[in-house]
Amino acid sequence: MEENLDLILISAFRYALGRRTYMPGVVADFIVKHLPETPTKLSTIIIREIDDAVDGGDAGDSCDIETWLALKTACERELKKRRCE
Repeated sequence: MEENLDLILISAFRYALGRRTYMPGVVADFIVKHLPETPTKLSTIIIREIDDAVDGGDAGDSCDIETWLALKTACERELKKRRCE
């Protein structure tokens, strides 16, 4: 993996979370594309922060929430896959 890619991804994720622009989709798609090469900790953090944002009403509009929940599902699948390997 590119050095510091995980730091860049979590920074972009945190920036986009709660935004009501096109950025949630751009960032979520990019993270999903790179999930196989990211550390397990990144998926764990993303799942927790999505849950917190959705529960707190800070995840954006309904279309943004759908995007974040899809990313959460992708992270959960990646974690499950890693546990089975």
